[in-house]
Amino acid sequence: MTPHFFRVDDNHTGNESCYPWGQQYFGTLETQVGEPACPQCGGRERTHYAGTLYIHLEGGREWSDVIGVGGSAIRFLISERVLTGLHDAGIDSFEYYQVEIAEVRSRPLRRVPPPPYYYIWPTGRIDIDPVRTEFKLKVLGTCDQCGRLLFEPFPKTLYPSRYMPDHLTPKLDTWDGTHLLKFRNYESQVRLCTERVLRLAREQRWTNSCFEPVDISRRDSIGWRGIDYLGPQWPPKWYPDPASFGKTPDEWREELRSDDTARQYAAFKAFRELGEQGVAQLGRLLDDGQSRVRIDAARILIQLAKEGVEVSEALLERSSTMEPAP
Repeated sequence: MTPHFFRVDDNHTGNESCYPWGQQYFGTLETQVGEPACPQCGGRERTHYAGTLYIHLEGGREWSDVIGVGGSAIRFLISERVLTGLHDAGIDSFEYYQVEIAEVRSRPLRRVPPPPYYYIWPTGRIDIDPVRTEFKLKVLGTCDQCGRLLFEPFPKTLYPSRYMPDHLTPKLDTWDGTHLLKFRNYESQVRLCTERVLRLAREQRWTNSCFEPVDISRRDSIGWRGIDYLGPQWPPKWYPDPASFGKTPDEWREELRSDDTARQYAAFKAFRELGEQGVAQLGRLLDDGQSRVRIDAARILIQLAKEGVEVSEALLERSSTMEPAP
């Protein structure tokens, strides 16, 4: 099944330092745009720059079509080639603004003039489905004035990962038909696009882009480099295999005991994805002869409990005595 919408970003986890990364940026307060607060619920969209952006770039050996930028307000830059490709394809549901590269901290890149870069702000909108998204906080309703979802107060003691939904599900009948968009009723810095944008990236061979189905599980996306939009296979593999795919909980228990760090890490992710199905095996590992294994099992059990998985008080008490103090 082909997903309807995709997260669009830079591929900072997979570029292996080939491309630069924007570490700093600055502009002026006079060029920020903020949405007025809703008179009924007080909600507003975050301000964003609407003028020249000055940026420092680090690392990399080649200029790419997409450059990631630290900070959620900007996310990534696009080259003039991408901007032209979008416009030529009739995709115009975004504002775009000039970027001035203030400093290049990479000797190889300083030898080659950069192409013009821009940052974008999607203007297309779609609502998030409050039921299928399975928010961890209770949805109290929708603001009659602006349409934003209203949530119960955020408990200060609540672990952050329990606040974030495991996946995001758009409500298809609210889509405005655009191809670059954001959620309308839920504050999020996620940029969305349709398959039309993804196919354009493939046809024009955009470098350093990353596309993931917006409804992908956060756990399944850990360590995944996104859809292979430039690969020989089309349609591509839209979703990664679950972290626990291919092994039973018993087998993952043995993988966690392995001396190979890559196998240990894979087992760590698998048990996080297994949730309640792996609790019994993790409990058995609390008696393992290796101190490292006992501590790893304890850490996973404590993490699962914080995320709402049912873990017995006895296992949590034992785990807390093994977990090293932060």
